[in-house]
Amino acid sequence: MMGKIKETRFSGKWTKEEIIESIFQLEKDDISLNPTYIKKNHSTLYNAACNHYGSWAKAVKSTGLPYQKYLVQKSPDYWTEDRVISDIRSLANKGENLHLSFANVYHSPLVNAAENRFGSWKMAVERAGILYDSYVGRKPRFWKKEEDEFIMKNYSSMSVLEIAKELGRSRQSIMYRAKRIGISNNDEMPWAEPELEILRDPNLTKLEKVKKLSNRSSKKVRGVIEYRGFLSKTPEIKTMRHLRRGYIFLKTTKDGRDHGIREHRVIASEIIGRPLKSHETVHHINMDKLDNHPENLLICSRKEHGDVHASLDRLVKDLLQLEIIRFDDDLGYILVSDGGEGSG
Repeated sequence: MMGKIKETRFSGKWTKEEIIESIFQLEKDDISLNPTYIKKNHSTLYNAACNHYGSWAKAVKSTGLPYQKYLVQKSPDYWTEDRVISDIRSLANKGENLHLSFANVYHSPLVNAAENRFGSWKMAVERAGILYDSYVGRKPRFWKKEEDEFIMKNYSSMSVLEIAKELGRSRQSIMYRAKRIGISNNDEMPWAEPELEILRDPNLTKLEKVKKLSNRSSKKVRGVIEYRGFLSKTPEIKTMRHLRRGYIFLKTTKDGRDHGIREHRVIASEIIGRPLKSHETVHHINMDKLDNHPENLLICSRKEHGDVHASLDRLVKDLLQLEIIRFDDDLGYILVSDGGEGSG
């Protein structure tokens, strides 16, 4: 039965094993693992997971369960049997293909709810009074490039129903597809052929296309380019070296946008043949942050990097006690001592 289970944990610290076991138990009991739902209904488990793993998402992913599925998952109370049946009938009235292979692509939350409530998608469809076998043999119709371009050209000059009849699609599917390819009901201008030619031009960078289509928003132009897979020219990359916060930074300008990265991280990546991970840091062995020669760079974790600097702090303390080095009050930094018991 779906719903909120009683939390029996009131005190004491959670272990990782207990957190994982609780997540599996919720999944077994068909209780939604949606983060909003868990935070509201199982707050102690949610807080423990965040403390041990950094976030609820990382805790769920560590179990091997498909976390992405739970982001679009509605609250268990949302998907009642009546709502599932009502939504299936609504799709049928709109002319949607109710075959499982199609429904899984476009209506996966509804499919998941139907399987939870009725045991299978087919049983849910038939409970809604619809003959499921009538959809067997129908292959899902995925959108073609020509259909997208037809919609882009005619969305403002033709009605949605006229476009639907022309393409042999349902009215609802045309509206859904128009939104996906960057067209809204409030668009005053369709994508004219000259604009489409600019979008298709492989000799222009994305920034150049945005500038040429100044009557469109940058976000919409870039979105259509990405979604439709239009080729664009690789922008020229300019790199400059400059000092910042005591480190050498490489500033690159690509497609009109500036990107900055510390030079020693670039060199360290080249040494190991892969990009550095976010938890990896680079230590300058001789303490000179401007010396980025490969032999002076040590790749380590943040904890290891902290241990290195802690050992240096301990060494400085010992050298000060031996009077090998001293702190100059006037200059404000440490100098090698010119006398004392430890010097020689």
